[in-house]
Amino acid sequence: MTKFRHEAPHSIPDVETLDALGDRSDRSQNAKTIHMLSPSEKEQTHLVAFGKRKTEITGDLEGIWYRWAGNIAHPQHPRMGAVLDSIFSKLTTTAFTPSVELTCIVKMLARIPKDGIKAIAEEVSDDNGYRVIIENDEEVTVCFCLGGRKVRLMQAFDIDVDVSDSYGDSNRTKRCEARTAELVPEGRMPINVQQCQWINNKKDKDYFRQYVMDESAAKHVLQPIDDDIFIVTDANRKTIFANFEKLCDAMFSREITDLLARGLDMWSFFVPLPSPESKRHVVDSWVRKIHPELDLERVMVAGLPAAKMAVAHYGCWSMQTDPHGNLIIRMADSRCAQIIRWQESAQPLAYLPAFQKAVLGKTTEIIRFLLSSLDPDLYQEYREVLDNVPEEQKVRHKDLNDFFKGVAGSVLWVATLFAWRKLGRPEPAGKEKKKEAAMRQNPPCTNTGHDEDDLQWTNQKLHGSGCVALNSSSSSASAGSAENRPY
Repeated sequence: MTKFRHEAPHSIPDVETLDALGDRSDRSQNAKTIHMLSPSEKEQTHLVAFGKRKTEITGDLEGIWYRWAGNIAHPQHPRMGAVLDSIFSKLTTTAFTPSVELTCIVKMLARIPKDGIKAIAEEVSDDNGYRVIIENDEEVTVCFCLGGRKVRLMQAFDIDVDVSDSYGDSNRTKRCEARTAELVPEGRMPINVQQCQWINNKKDKDYFRQYVMDESAAKHVLQPIDDDIFIVTDANRKTIFANFEKLCDAMFSREITDLLARGLDMWSFFVPLPSPESKRHVVDSWVRKIHPELDLERVMVAGLPAAKMAVAHYGCWSMQTDPHGNLIIRMADSRCAQIIRWQESAQPLAYLPAFQKAVLGKTTEIIRFLLSSLDPDLYQEYREVLDNVPEEQKVRHKDLNDFFKGVAGSVLWVATLFAWRKLGRPEPAGKEKKKEAAMRQNPPCTNTGHDEDDLQWTNQKLHGSGCVALNSSSSSASAGSAENRPY
C-alpha cells in the first residue's frame, strides 16, 4: 500500500511515496499538504461521508471521494504518468523463462487429469517416495516433494464437478456442517428483523450468518494446508481446486511480484473503483467495524489511501436483454464509465490499456501456467473464444504474442455464445442454458452508481475550457454566460 518515505521499503522509489504524491509546488497559498497539518488536524476523522462526493479533503490536495467508490482516488494527479509508466513498462517487458524445476512441475500437472495420483507421486517425487495421508471410499490424498517443494494431491471420489449437488450431498460436507452448527448454535435471523432483498421473487440469503459459519469452520473445523502446491480433483480427475504458493516468484522473481502488487496498489490510488454492491456483500459494514483501518469515515488523513474496499470488473458482456450475446460490449469498469466528468476520466482512460496489458496480462500468465496443464480442453476453448470476440471489445488489443502476454478479454458465457455462433456451432441446450439463466438472474456484484449528485452540465464541462472565450462580451451580456449555462 502507498506509504510515506520513512515507512516504505527502500525498493519503493520516492515518486510512489505519499511524501511526493501529496506535495504540490503549484498549490494555492491556503491549501495544506498532510505535512503542513497540525497534530490535531492530522487526527481528524470523518473527512468523507459514504454516499456523498467530496473534492476538498483535508491534507489530500488531489484526492476525490466519489459517492459510488470504495477508495479515495486521484484521477487528475499530475504524477500519474511518472508512476504508472515505469511500473507498467517493467511488467510488460519481463518474460517468463521456465526453470528446470518448473518444467518438471508442468509435466506433473499435465499428468493429473490422466493418471492416478499415487502413480504420479511415486514416479515424479524427488526421492521416488510419498506419504499416503488418507485413503478411503471418499478420497485419497498423498504428499511428496518435487523440486524442493511440498506437493499435496487429493482426489475426491464423492464429488463430480459437473454435478453441482454432489458438493452438498457429500458426507464430508455434511460432517463439516454438523460440526460448524455445534459452534454456531443460533438459528437464522427472524424474518421480521432481517433487512431482506427480494430478487426474482426470492428472499436473499442470510449472508451474515453464512459469514459467521464460514469463519467458525475455517478456524475450528477445517484443516489448514501449508503445502507449496495443493491440487484437488473430482472422481473423474477434473480439477476442483489448485493452489501454487508464490507462483509469481517462481515464474519471474520476487521483484516482479512486488512490482505487480505496486501496480495494483498505485492503480487503485489514482483511479476510482466501485465499492462492493451491498446487496451481494452485506457483511461489508461488519468488516469495516472489525477492521477500522478500512473504514474511510473512521480513518485519519494518513490512512485514507490504504482504506480500500472495492470490486472492479474488467472484461466484456452483453446487455441483459441480449441473452444470446448478439452484441458484445465492454463492461463499465473497462471504460471508466462511472467517471462522468471528462476532466476526471481523461487520465484513467489513457492509462487503462497499459494497465490491462501489464497488470492483468501478467496475472493471466500466472493463471495460464496452471490452467493449460490441469484443464487443456478448457484452456483451448478460452483461446478459441478469445480469437473470435470482437477486437474492439476485448480488454486490450492483440499483439503478436497476445495470449502469452495475457488474455485480451474476459471469457464469459455470452462471449462463448457469440464466438460459437460466429464459428457456425449450435447453441448448447439444457444445463448450460440454465447456467446462463442463473447468471442473468444473479449478475456480478457490480456497483452501477454514478456521481451525479452535484453535476450540472455546462458548455465548458461538455467541450472543454477553450470552447468559448471567457471574455466574450456576447456571452456576458446574455442571461447566463455560455460557459456556465447548464444544459
